[in-house]
Amino acid sequence: WDLFKQGDYKSTVSQWKLAANQGNVGAQTNLAIMYGQGKGVAKDDKKAVSWYRKAATQGHAKAQSNLGWMYDKGRGVPEDDIKAVSWYRKAAAQGNSVAQFNLGWMYDEGKGVLENDIQAVSWYRKSANQGDADAQYNLALMYTEEKYLLKNGKDNLNQ
Repeated sequence: WDLFKQGDYKSTVSQWKLAANQGNVGAQTNLAIMYGQGKGVAKDDKKAVSWYRKAATQGHAKAQSNLGWMYDKGRGVPEDDIKAVSWYRKAAAQGNSVAQFNLGWMYDEGKGVLENDIQAVSWYRKSANQGDADAQYNLALMYTEEKYLLKNGKDNLNQ
């Protein structure tokens, strides 16, 4: 991390490649981020996806969440809401607040899943309880939307 903090991204990438090639999921995820941002390497979303997938299939929650986002946005892979939801769900189940927010959004918008306000609120709440400001905002919006209250009743606000 010292090289990264010093801004020596090329040396950082070299060190992370060694660890990533030995199966280190943290290094694989960090390397994916570097490829996604073009730090120390040429920006390459396909390589980012490849490294995210290696870490995600080993159960790394941040990699799962980020891989879901790549599918959600169609970066390095064809856009696929169903695959995005699948990866978000895996990361969300491990408590990843970003994935919980994104899964809530997918339910809120009906992307890759049937629109479901109860599920959206549930996932937003889990993320909001971890301090995610976007989730807190969206949760407040859900509670103030007449359609949610009419469909689900005021008694469901505290579930």
